[in-house]
Amino acid sequence: MRLLIFASIFAFMAVVILASCSPQVIPLGSHNISLDFGGQNITIMPMTSNYEDCLGVATYYTKMVDKNTNSSSFAYLFRYDSPRPIGDSEKELKSIMDVMCDKMSIQPYKNGYISTGSDRLGGQALWGIVAPLNVRNNNYTTCVEIVASFKNGTLNEHIVRTAKL
Repeated sequence: MRLLIFASIFAFMAVVILASCSPQVIPLGSHNISLDFGGQNITIMPMTSNYEDCLGVATYYTKMVDKNTNSSSFAYLFRYDSPRPIGDSEKELKSIMDVMCDKMSIQPYKNGYISTGSDRLGGQALWGIVAPLNVRNNNYTTCVEIVASFKNGTLNEHIVRTAKL
């Protein structure tokens, strides 16, 4: 009987632990991304959207907050009225990371770019990734961007490297 109780408790705990470590699907516009927060207590704020008529770009964005440290990270989906060259996605990631980081590096990664740098305020490693979507003839009309800027540099790297965009 004790063995059955112990086995039941163990099985329940395994399911709870796996569920807390499973990736979370986050909607951005009509696109979904999947982020793995490594079991951390991250709150995902409701998505907001904005359209800039003069630039012809729709932005969908969500903020993610670590309740333990009150630090945040961001996920964006950009939709452009007219196609943009693939190189623009690298420039976009660089411009956002430059605002927050010292000693930033950026390099090709999968079908986009990945970046890391040292946070100017806290010194932890910040990570970012961008992936162009709807690519045609070396141009794209949509891209997804993640900037992981929690106070835990290891978590930031994990989120970016395991992101399913």
